[in-house]
This record gives sequence, C-alpha cells and structure tokens, in this order.
Amino acid sequence: PHTPAARTKAFKPGDMVVAVDGKPVASYSEFDRICFDKRSEPIVVTVERGSEKSRADIKVDQGYVRTIGARMRMGEITAVR
Repeated sequence: PHTPAARTKAFKPGDMVVAVDGKPVASYSEFDRICFDKRSEPIVVTVERGSEKSRADIKVDQGYVRTIGARMRMGEITAVR
C-alpha cells in the first residue's frame, strides 16, 4: 500500500503497461530501466485495460530498488501491493 503504484490507485490486476511518458514500452526490462533512470522524477504510465487506455502519474521513489509495487508478467500487471 506504500508503493508508487498503489498510491495512484490507478492500476488493477490484468492491466497492461503500454507506454511511459508517451513512448511505447515493449518489455518489463525496458519499463524497469526507465523507472530506474527517472527515479525522483514523475512519469506518466499508460495502461491498457480491455479495450480502454488510461494514464497515471507516478513519482518514482529516489531509493528505487527495482519495484514500484507492481508485479508484472511480460507487461501485464498481475498484482498491486
């Protein structure tokens, strides 16, 4: 409940991350690298839920240690802590 993903209350299991800051993201490793590079900066994450897309603003923590609170499986969010 204290992770950046949980604080937004925007993500749900089954959502697929499709872009960060308007740029397509093809893999979890790419998403992870962007989060690491942008720690302490806000990012806009676009997710796809069914046929709908939504965006969420997230501020990646300075002490980012490879987690924003979303467990992913090839781009799909499977749980939010």
